[in-house]
Amino acid sequence: MESKYSFRYIFGGIMFLPIFSYLTFWIIPALNPAKVLLKIIPGERIISKRATVPLENIRDIRLIRNPFNLINYIVIETFSDEKIKICT
Repeated sequence: MESKYSFRYIFGGIMFLPIFSYLTFWIIPALNPAKVLLKIIPGERIISKRATVPLENIRDIRLIRNPFNLINYIVIETFSDEKIKICT
């Protein structure tokens, strides 16, 4: 045995393996380039999988990150107090 550092490297690799595996599994769906989140018809409406919202009915559009699983959401708020969450 030449160095005590090799044990530190092995222990560190074993310790961080679950964390990096978790992050890798969350990144894999982002590698699909054909995924469409929104369709915007200029001057008319926004269409997603779950809802269709006319542009004149939109109060606010925000991008929110969930701190637990690091997934971003697009949240569209309407004047009728409806919130539409679109997972990115």
